[in-house]
Amino acid sequence: MSNCPNCLASNPFKKVDRDGAVIEICEYCNTIKEEECEEYPKKQVQNKSDTGLVDKIYYGWLIFMVVISVIVIGFALFDAFIKFFKYL
Repeated sequence: MSNCPNCLASNPFKKVDRDGAVIEICEYCNTIKEEECEEYPKKQVQNKSDTGLVDKIYYGWLIFMVVISVIVIGFALFDAFIKFFKYL
């Protein structure tokens, strides 16, 4: 019988399979039992550079569209300003 060091529950640990390793986790506070904890391999992220490229393209287009919008709105306001003062 083992007690959890965080929540002091008696015998709360359940064996869980994570990424190919079996570890024991407290069912109440999710504490990992250190004595029996094995290092499990980290998940490998594939195509990480592709997601970075997609983000760069997305933000590039976003900035481009904002700049174009500011230019178009600026010309429209300038034109309205000129027409306003022609009538004065």
